[in-house]
Amino acid sequence: MRFWLSGPRILNGLVFIAAFALCGVTNAKADQLPKFSQFPARKYNRGPTGRVDLSDPHAYSYRTRLREGAQQGANFAGHYRVVTWGCGTDCETGAIIDAFTGHVVFLPSVNSYQMEHEMDPDYNSIVFRLDSRLIVFAGQLNDQGEKATFFMDFDGKTFRQVYQVIDKGAPEQPPPFEAPSRPEVQPSGPSPPAVQPRPNEPAQSPKTNDDLSSADIQRIHSTYENNQARFFRDFAGRHFSSKMPIRGISENPIFRGSFNIFFGDGGLLGDVKCEFSDKNDIARITEMNKGDIVNVRGVIKDHALGVIELKECSISASQ
Repeated sequence: MRFWLSGPRILNGLVFIAAFALCGVTNAKADQLPKFSQFPARKYNRGPTGRVDLSDPHAYSYRTRLREGAQQGANFAGHYRVVTWGCGTDCETGAIIDAFTGHVVFLPSVNSYQMEHEMDPDYNSIVFRLDSRLIVFAGQLNDQGEKATFFMDFDGKTFRQVYQVIDKGAPEQPPPFEAPSRPEVQPSGPSPPAVQPRPNEPAQSPKTNDDLSSADIQRIHSTYENNQARFFRDFAGRHFSSKMPIRGISENPIFRGSFNIFFGDGGLLGDVKCEFSDKNDIARITEMNKGDIVNVRGVIKDHALGVIELKECSISASQ
C-alpha cells in the first residue's frame, strides 16, 4: 500500500509538507488539517542547550545521544531540541530537551511502516518545526491503537492530541489511543494477592519447548548487544514465559494512565518489561507490589535500555 500527497507538494502553512508522507491523506481535506502557525512557539533560545538533566534513569541511559543533541541548539517549539534514534525495524523514537532547563521528555515510539514508503526518500515519521509547538507522528504509537497520523500540541511536559487521520487501508485495530483515567491506588497488603483472570478470559497456553524463559535472558541480552539484526531474527516474535519478581511499576512518561511493569533483578531497570493501558489490567496491577513473584508471559517485541520488551502480556499469580 502506498500513500501519496494529492495536489501541490508544499501547501501554504499546512502540516503535510514534502518531507512528510501523510497516512490516509485521501480521507482528510487540506483545510481540515492543523497548521503549524496555529500553535506558535512562545519562547526562543537559539544557542546550544549546554546541559541535560540526567536525574531520570531513562535519560541517563541515553546520556550520550542527549548530550550530543543538546549541543546543536533548538529545532522545535522555540527552545527545545528534538533528538531521534531508531528503536527497531521501521521504528523511530527520541526525546525533547528543554534548552533553558535541560529537562528531558521522551517521544513515543513510532512504527513508521517505512517499507510502504521505501520509494520515497523524503519520508519522515516525526515532523516538527522551530517556530511551532505542533509535532506530527505518522504511524502506530508504542505498538498500540490505530495506524494513523497524529497531530499533537506539546506543552513542555505532555502531548495533547489535537487531530488524527486514520489510515483507512489498515487492518482492523483497537480504538485510537485514549488515556484511561488514573486508577485510585489501593494501600499495599501484607502479602502478594492472587491475580484472577478476567471473566471469559481463556486460560494461559501451556508452555511449549519453543518458549523462552529467564534461563535465556542473558543470551538474549548478549545477542542484542553484539548484533541487533540477529536479535530480531532469532528472538523477536517468540514467546517468553517465566516466573519472575516484580522489579517496579511506573507510569508511562509519554501516555499518562498507561503503566509499565519491570521484572527480574538484572540491569538498571530489570530484565523484562510489559506495558498495560487497559482499565481492567490496570485495576489488577494496582493490587501488586514490588517484590511479588508472578508468572509473566508475552511475545518478544524489542529490546531497549537493557530491557527485553514484551507485547501481548499476561500475568498470573505464582503458585
